[in-house]
Amino acid sequence: MCGIAGYLARDRSPEDTRGLVQRMTDAESHRGPDAGAIYQDGPIVFGHRRLAIIDLSADANQPMVSADGDVVLTFNGEIYNYLELAADLRTSGVTLRTKSDTEVLLELYRRDGLGAFAKLSGMYAFAIWDRRKRRLVLVRDRLGKKPLFFHLGPRGIAFASELQALLQDREIARTVEPRALHGYLALGYVPGDSCIIAGVRKVQPGHYVVLDDNGVREERYWQLTFAPRERPMAEMIEETRHLLFEAVRKRLMSDVPLGAFLSGGIDSSAVVAIMTKIGAKPVKTFSIGFEEKDYSELDFAREIAQKFETEHHEEVLRPNGVELLPQLVKAYGEPFADPSAVPTFLLSKMTRQHVTVALSGDGGDEAFGGYNRYVHEKIAMLVQRLPRKVLEPLAKFVEDKLPGRKAGPLGELAAAIRTHARRIQMDAVERYAAQFGNFTRDHLAELCTPALQAAGGNAAERIFSDILAGSTAPDGDWLNRLLDIDTHTYLVDDIFTKVDIASMQNSLEVRCPLIDHELLEFAATLPADAKLKGFRGKHVLRLALADLLPHKTLYRTKRGFGIPQARWLRNELRPLLHDLLLSPRVYERGHLQRPYVERLLDEHDSGKVNHGLRLWNLLVLELWHRTYVDGN
Repeated sequence: MCGIAGYLARDRSPEDTRGLVQRMTDAESHRGPDAGAIYQDGPIVFGHRRLAIIDLSADANQPMVSADGDVVLTFNGEIYNYLELAADLRTSGVTLRTKSDTEVLLELYRRDGLGAFAKLSGMYAFAIWDRRKRRLVLVRDRLGKKPLFFHLGPRGIAFASELQALLQDREIARTVEPRALHGYLALGYVPGDSCIIAGVRKVQPGHYVVLDDNGVREERYWQLTFAPRERPMAEMIEETRHLLFEAVRKRLMSDVPLGAFLSGGIDSSAVVAIMTKIGAKPVKTFSIGFEEKDYSELDFAREIAQKFETEHHEEVLRPNGVELLPQLVKAYGEPFADPSAVPTFLLSKMTRQHVTVALSGDGGDEAFGGYNRYVHEKIAMLVQRLPRKVLEPLAKFVEDKLPGRKAGPLGELAAAIRTHARRIQMDAVERYAAQFGNFTRDHLAELCTPALQAAGGNAAERIFSDILAGSTAPDGDWLNRLLDIDTHTYLVDDIFTKVDIASMQNSLEVRCPLIDHELLEFAATLPADAKLKGFRGKHVLRLALADLLPHKTLYRTKRGFGIPQARWLRNELRPLLHDLLLSPRVYERGHLQRPYVERLLDEHDSGKVNHGLRLWNLLVLELWHRTYVDGN
């Protein structure tokens, strides 16, 4: 895995352009500690930082220039089918000088042009300078595993793997994009169709962008199509199992030490089990936990490690949130409020002490319907069958009488019932956006200033509505339509963002077999009841793994990879939280309304309501403002 950056100049001196790209590349040194280089040719400058995984020789360093000098490539990622593509290139007379996937990609473009991208299997983001056609091409993998930002400025076009690198260009104004901010407050991450910095764009998953004398053109080269069809369960189980094994097999190719994250849940356990079956013995596995038992899965991970006789490494962590949170805010570039970024970063740090590549179980929930929110939606839809004259007064009564979330099991139960009572009164899109636990439509009306409300355009719900409008899933197939939303939003903008930054900050490459595009294409053909059976998700996946994993692993209640942020915000992070969110500077920005924020703080401190996720969202946002906008 690597870091890339570059600039196509219109009105910038060669010396200034080279200096800018050098700064951008240096800002990504953590993504590639093994080598770094700059390529310059007239108006174009490419930069690259290399984390060597395949073909460790200097011959595979980048930026790489084709043998005829016509094409230049700076590439971040892995092409898992590069050996097959290399063989195909050789049959058409191409001579390859290295054993790297980089050169295969370079020569494939030389032969097939823009048609090359649909032939790739892997995770990648790269830039191509086509000297003969005088065009810059930016490309991102099918699902958006690897990030790529770009900016069209009056003096030229800049691109980089990370926003913080792109912002080395001081001509990019640090102006907040209101739609991105509104979407962040609702979801806890910045939606991928926008960037928190106005004017900065992201290459969309499964797309390429061509920039030449004719302007800017963006094209889609792949789309996940939901076309569920019925067939015997035995056939679905067999194909699921086959594709799982193939997805893991492809990701074991490496010239450096390799291991796996292990939580003890079904997805990571499946990856470890298949790695063992394929013959990667002993698998090196890595787990972390916290002192609070509710946030530790070490016992579960240990059981799987023992079953498959892995070389297991684990740590119980006592992180210093006051020191770690500002570090993570800076690393992510955009505000990012998923608290599991903390354990993901710490797990990556621990893992990198032993290996350079780790496989993870991310993506299984989006492929096979594993999130609890799908069950919640099913319950809501069943309850909504009640006559409106019965449903609405009953739901309103429950919402009014039960308290907000308090500590303890009874308090959590009461809050859950109250939350569901509120949600069944919402329309489908509002209800699904509310499932993410940050700020709902009603909360945003109190939190945001009228100016931000007007400019924000209810960003999260608009994005969800747009995806549903263009979804290939049948209108009545509510589960696959929600999976379509999550594959285009939460998977890309939360899960992939979290893992990419947390791992690359530690120079660790993470591979995710469960988001193999062929596996996802197959999963998109499964009928809803093969995924969500009754009130339990991943039905066909559990059946496919029945002879590999213990029954208790397959059917254990799902737990997230979380942290005790509510307690931290009442204790060690409380001084920082209050100091920042009660500062006049927060409200001088013109985005948030102080009375609502003060109420959140009071209710959380008193234990009346657990606002842990919402306050974490606001704390991250203010730290981000001070890091990237205020500059202190």
